[in-house]
Amino acid sequence: MSERPKYFEYIRKLAKERAHLEIGETSNHVVDAGLAHIRRARGFNSVEELIDNVQRDPDSTLAMHVVESMTTNETSFFRDAHLWAALREHLLPALIKLRKTERRLNIWSAATASGQEAFSLAILIRENFPELEDWRVGIIASDISREMITRTRSAIYSEHEMSRGMPERLRERYFHKVDGGYQASDSLRNLIQPQVLNLAQSSLLLPKFDLVLARNVLIYFDVENKKKMLGQMAACMHPWTPLILGAGETTLNVEASFSEMDYGSFRFFSLENRNV
Repeated sequence: MSERPKYFEYIRKLAKERAHLEIGETSNHVVDAGLAHIRRARGFNSVEELIDNVQRDPDSTLAMHVVESMTTNETSFFRDAHLWAALREHLLPALIKLRKTERRLNIWSAATASGQEAFSLAILIRENFPELEDWRVGIIASDISREMITRTRSAIYSEHEMSRGMPERLRERYFHKVDGGYQASDSLRNLIQPQVLNLAQSSLLLPKFDLVLARNVLIYFDVENKKKMLGQMAACMHPWTPLILGAGETTLNVEASFSEMDYGSFRFFSLENRNV
């Protein structure tokens, strides 16, 4: 009998226990890819040797790295054009109007992977809202993966990553060539606060946010944990804060405190049914 089903089931249970991640029965490729990456990075001779080490000490950093590797980390700059149009034309102008007295904006890019979404937000702000230059603007870019947050902190992206959504004029304006690719300018990096964060934690020590992007996050969780996670996000939001989920995700029939809102064909969610 193959050992693969045995360690596959063990990893599924470990990911569920540590991060409430739901790994489907048909997601062998996700487990295999994650374990192969950790095996190479940590110098194990085989996946079986890696699993043996995790099983001997399931509370180790190695075990948490294995759990972190079970997410796909698929991202790109300015992913989904309708989102960026809605932010530029409606949501950010409305939030700026709401916050004109405090002159502060707190934004959360949850499950940011290697940070392209957070840097896209920073560019959008620098390019379109010069009035925010003397505001206190912060973008918390969080992810469960320490490796991804290290990449976000370095702000270095390969030629291939830059080719996925980054217009040449913006690359020239906000990035400079370094070994390994292109590094974001200080004007962008000063807006971004990378942070390792497990969304399955019982409490999130975060400020109140004016805008939350949690795209393609809920797909990893069952209904019970989706409800828990949305409740924790709600605790970090003002009543009128827009919550932006992935195209196939919704709060409906999961967390009743949210209302569905729209701007044209763009959909988002809010704790308060008011036009933001």
